[in-house]
Amino acid sequence: MHADEFKKMAADEGFDAPIAKTFEKNMSNEMHAHDFTATILITAGEFTVTTEDGAVVHKAGDVCTVSAGTLHCEAVGDEGAAALVCKKSA
Repeated sequence: MHADEFKKMAADEGFDAPIAKTFEKNMSNEMHAHDFTATILITAGEFTVTTEDGAVVHKAGDVCTVSAGTLHCEAVGDEGAAALVCKKSA
């Protein structure tokens, strides 16, 4: 998906305006949950999201959505990653 398509989709679904974010190489965090739903367009690198259902690797052009309250963790590969991130209150 391209950035313009992602921005329109996010707006149509009630998400806040996207914020460009970069993730340092080899970044990872512990399992956690948010009180908001996040939808993310990966624009560079690889971004892995792990939930209780398993891990999914997202690459440039992929969209990942994590619903509010979902237990998850994120990890980034050797190249780092960049993304557009949108949030929607639960």
